[in-house]
Amino acid sequence: MKFYGGLIFIIIFSSLIIASDNSANSNIGNTSAIEASEASHNLPFNPVLNDYQANKSTEIWSASEPSLYITPENEVVQWYSKHTILKKINESIYIIQYEDGTPLQLNYVRDQDQFGAEDYWVKPSYYLAHAYQGKRLSGDCEDAAIAMTSILIAKGYDSIAILGYVKKNDGTAGRHAWAETKIEGKIYVVDFSYLYEKSYFQMKQQWTPRYMWNDVITFRDYSPDY
Repeated sequence: MKFYGGLIFIIIFSSLIIASDNSANSNIGNTSAIEASEASHNLPFNPVLNDYQANKSTEIWSASEPSLYITPENEVVQWYSKHTILKKINESIYIIQYEDGTPLQLNYVRDQDQFGAEDYWVKPSYYLAHAYQGKRLSGDCEDAAIAMTSILIAKGYDSIAILGYVKKNDGTAGRHAWAETKIEGKIYVVDFSYLYEKSYFQMKQQWTPRYMWNDVITFRDYSPDY
């Protein structure tokens, strides 16, 4: 699945984030700092690549049993839940980062490049612990959405994964996967490692949720009343 959301975020929110809290983002552009931090987070896990069967009967392709991909009780997800925090950038934005202040470096990689398949969902344990070309947390948008949903649920937040559409710069709609979570009575859009307060976010972006699910909500049409 192609990813369209992150570049839009970087363009729109980068100045806001930097102005709000430079110290919180001092490592974001520092590749060596991120790589050093990743190397220090040694995981005692050997991830196994799951078999994948696509469901092509839906408007946007999905796994045959999407709820099985939300795994808050998995030991790798639990490790990330315990070793990450939500850092508040300002009143509208959080970032998920390691305890030492290093942001999670989520690396976008197409399914075609990593698996030689047009579509391939991986479970959070593989996405979070497996290194692709030397980098962990490598995958496409649904891999990130599934993993972040699992971590946030493990942290105790009411969260769902979403498949839908985003409006691109050329006016066309592209498929995308992201998440939503509830924090202190507010809903946040979760895209890779950033959380954007939804009411603020919707003033800037045109994203259309189509499906939602988590470990207890079966794959179904999106409803804001989850």
